[in-house]
Amino acid sequence: MCAIFGIIGEYDGVQARKSVALLSHRGPDYCGIVEDKGLFIAHNRLSIVDLSHEASQPMKIDEVILSFNGEIYNFKALQKLLDIPFQTQSDTEVVLRAYQKWGVSFVDHLEGMFAISLYDKGKLYLFRDRLGKKPLYYMRGSKQFVFASEIKAIVPFLKQKQMNKDALHSYMSFLAPTPPHTFYKGIEKLESGHFAI
Repeated sequence: MCAIFGIIGEYDGVQARKSVALLSHRGPDYCGIVEDKGLFIAHNRLSIVDLSHEASQPMKIDEVILSFNGEIYNFKALQKLLDIPFQTQSDTEVVLRAYQKWGVSFVDHLEGMFAISLYDKGKLYLFRDRLGKKPLYYMRGSKQFVFASEIKAIVPFLKQKQMNKDALHSYMSFLAPTPPHTFYKGIEKLESGHFAI
């Protein structure tokens, strides 16, 4: 289990770091942050595959920045298929290199559970695994877009906390809010097997 968090647009660095800290229980081994004007991407890492520092995230190769929570079961096979020199033995680098080779269709090659954020040439891409094993939430504000592995990291960015009545209705029917709804009005959940740009 790891955590991803990011903001595109205006942000306060102190508030952003507080939100990342709220996710530290998901990845106590390392916290990495890429910060620039209009861009904040963070990752709390629980080291499982390739324990080296080189495999830490966010991982940046060329101009692509990746923050990824999950596990790719076929990453060794993808390494062979990509047939390029790798700097790490991590599934993280394989995900990034697969994106560089195949674009957004790279996700069709992945077998595993994942929530992925990729930032490339001013565009943010979010991906979620087919069965929805790894959560991914987001909020569209007037001056920012915020995403995270858990709702509680996004709640501080809401101007006001309001109940989402659509989520309540789906909870009464299915005992859970159906995506994209969450109980917080303004915070949505990326659906299983979907991606967003």
